[in-house]
Amino acid sequence: MFRFTKKLLIGALTFIFLLSWSTVSSPTAANAANAKGNHQKMSGFQSGAGGQWMLNMWLQLDQHNNGVRKGNSRLYSGLGTVNNSLHYGQGTGNNGLHPGQWIGSQNDQLSLSFLVSQVADILDANEQTIIKKLQNGSSMVEIAKSYDVDESTLLEKLEDLISDEIDNAVASGAITDTQASEMESKLTECLEQVLERKLNSSVKTTGTLGVPDNLEATAVSDSEITLEWNFVSSATSYYVYRAKSKSGTYTKIDTVTGTSYKDDDLTDDTTYYYKVQAHNSKGTSNYSSIVYATTGDSSESDLDAPDDLSATAGNDGEIALDWDSVSGAASYYVYRSTSYSGIYVKIVTVTATSYTDNNLMDGTTYYYKVKARSSSDTSSYSSIVNAVAQDDDLTAPDDLTATAGSSSKISLDWDSVNDATSYYVYRSSSYSGTYSKIVTVTTSSYTDTGLSNDTTYYYKVKAHSSSDTSGYSSVAHATTD
Repeated sequence: MFRFTKKLLIGALTFIFLLSWSTVSSPTAANAANAKGNHQKMSGFQSGAGGQWMLNMWLQLDQHNNGVRKGNSRLYSGLGTVNNSLHYGQGTGNNGLHPGQWIGSQNDQLSLSFLVSQVADILDANEQTIIKKLQNGSSMVEIAKSYDVDESTLLEKLEDLISDEIDNAVASGAITDTQASEMESKLTECLEQVLERKLNSSVKTTGTLGVPDNLEATAVSDSEITLEWNFVSSATSYYVYRAKSKSGTYTKIDTVTGTSYKDDDLTDDTTYYYKVQAHNSKGTSNYSSIVYATTGDSSESDLDAPDDLSATAGNDGEIALDWDSVSGAASYYVYRSTSYSGIYVKIVTVTATSYTDNNLMDGTTYYYKVKARSSSDTSSYSSIVNAVAQDDDLTAPDDLTATAGSSSKISLDWDSVNDATSYYVYRSSSYSGTYSKIVTVTTSSYTDTGLSNDTTYYYKVKAHSSSDTSGYSSVAHATTD
């Protein structure tokens, strides 16, 4: 059970949101007073005064600013503004992070302890361990990954707390559905930035780099969307993020050096949302505005789906694919999965109507489907076919036995292996020691002579042919008389 309430999490994020807004819009004395008042309300909320203030603050913000501002008063939801940057590690003195650590300037401070506790609960980790990792320069996201919890899972669990509380507010009539949608979007983005921030990172999102402007997304087919944005002075690269809903989890899909990006292999008739950050060695900008585009409907494609796709298993872990050519197609996308209804990954683009997939795992069933592609269009998928990979490599010799015949010799015997022309015999003086090849024989037996009396020897064998060598047999041992 979480040790801090949902209202505490959403209240704290709302405070960060409101404070960052006030600092972006003309940092006047009145705004500073508002921020101070908001902090006082935050303190009251933390002591159990209730959560209605949070909703009232949001409504007042919405009414005062008439919705989401644009242009020079862009809201940088979450941490990071030019004049009053909020970031981990500000604090007072040299105490470092502790459960009462503050985020923000000395005049506008916010306890970090609630977030540490929430993350510790999700990861089933000790709070002090989380704090130590933060002090060592890790972000919350990096810490989560060290516990085998990815960013999207961590964010989803924390977002659930936000969503539940906002849903309750809508149900009680405290806010409208429209206000709830905007509120959840901004608070989620704020949370994402908090989780990605580091205590002592040399790369800070402080707004020193300009935000990429005029981001545009254009669907060029049923599987591709192109992005373009304005150049940012001093930026050396750009981070591209994508989500399937405006308020969903944005995943960084690529880092590019230019001011455009082609996102391909997308699902047809699907809306994708994007945002971009500028980056250089000194820092990373805030996010650009969010844009979206919807891929085309492949059912309306002028290209036919490839017909008569077949899959045939060959030797040495290969499966050969073949299909009919499609009029107007310049190339074909080949997709593979290890289950019929699983995730299909595009493994290759070919211009021919056949492809041989190799280095496959022996005994595994692989599923395939293909799309036709032209310069302006992509077909729907072909039917799905499958085949079981077969690897005709030599098998390791079975039933190896070792029998001491005297004080100086040990006899070895094993089952013959189909297609083997010879066998390598290895010996060691201990089970886990170094095995040296002592002989190559063409039969399935061997007598080792010239050994020391009352000594244990360990053996293993490999089968060999002109084109292949098996793995080791099991280990057998015997002790001379």
